[in-house]
Amino acid sequence: MTTIVLGIMLSCGNSGNGHQPTLLKGNNKGKAVYQQYCKACHGDDGTLGLSGASNLMVSVLEQSEVVNVVTNGRRLMAPFKGIINQQEIDSVAAYVMTLRK
Repeated sequence: MTTIVLGIMLSCGNSGNGHQPTLLKGNNKGKAVYQQYCKACHGDDGTLGLSGASNLMVSVLEQSEVVNVVTNGRRLMAPFKGIINQQEIDSVAAYVMTLRK
């Protein structure tokens, strides 16, 4: 139990600006959320672009901006606020950052 709590605390660490968690190697939470909610439009590697979805591999958004887009939606993308919790939003935003070239 202690290991799980410590893992959760570490995966939610931030650089002091509110929504910039560190994605630790082996942390699959962000990837799991991405696979469940994002993959259908963005694809496995973020390049699918279905229904106008942005190419996440070349996105220039800062992680805090990705958090905002996931939370509030953008263009045709639905908001995920109320569908997934803040920790999941932060985790998926951190995962999205790893998809970049």
